[in-house]
Amino acid sequence: MNDGHLSQRIISVWNETQLEKKTNAHLDEHVFINVPNEMNTLEHSRYTISARAVETIRRFMDNLTNGWYQDNGGRVNFSSDWIEAIHDGLPAMSEWMDQLTLSLSNEFRRHGKLRDTFSTSYEGSATKLANFVKVKWLWMLYPPLCLIVSLYYLFATISASVRDDVAIWKGDSMPMLFSCIHPDILHLGSGMIDTHKGLDELGRHGIALAKSESGAWVFEPTVEPDDHRGRLRRVFRWRD
Repeated sequence: MNDGHLSQRIISVWNETQLEKKTNAHLDEHVFINVPNEMNTLEHSRYTISARAVETIRRFMDNLTNGWYQDNGGRVNFSSDWIEAIHDGLPAMSEWMDQLTLSLSNEFRRHGKLRDTFSTSYEGSATKLANFVKVKWLWMLYPPLCLIVSLYYLFATISASVRDDVAIWKGDSMPMLFSCIHPDILHLGSGMIDTHKGLDELGRHGIALAKSESGAWVFEPTVEPDDHRGRLRRVFRWRD
């Protein structure tokens, strides 16, 4: 049995039996007599099927296997599904019977009961399903490694901000309300805002937020749009 499903490998078939008449120990029964000792059967173990069970199976199978079929110009009618299966299995009747007897044997093996109350053990091995957890220790290093990298990045950012004397309000939009705009920028805006692609042209001018002598923060122009150094200078001025 594997996960509730019967799996097996048939080595051989031992189906030789003999009928033993009723005694004080048992009723009429069919005993399997050719099971080899190499199967490690228990001492004095007897593999039997009662005669009543065999008769019951015979009566049950007789009702299933008795029937008829009719071939009318290539159209075949069957009295039951069993008769159709037997008809289709005639070319390989031995294989069909092997499957049928194997299914009956499995039924006895899975649902049969031990009649011997003094010896209730089977030779063999048993398995039991259990939870299994496999830990990949390399992945256990991933969370602390991410934490260490994030802490390093945090302290590096704090150190760089202190070193460059970055204003505490940098990144906030509220101080923009208290900043002034240089008259040159207003002059450029008034002349280009109403022209075609004027805003695109105006956007190429370098602008920086600088602190004036009076202490006020002022947006002032840095370079002209035609200056090839404008992009680099804008970057450094914005960083300042």
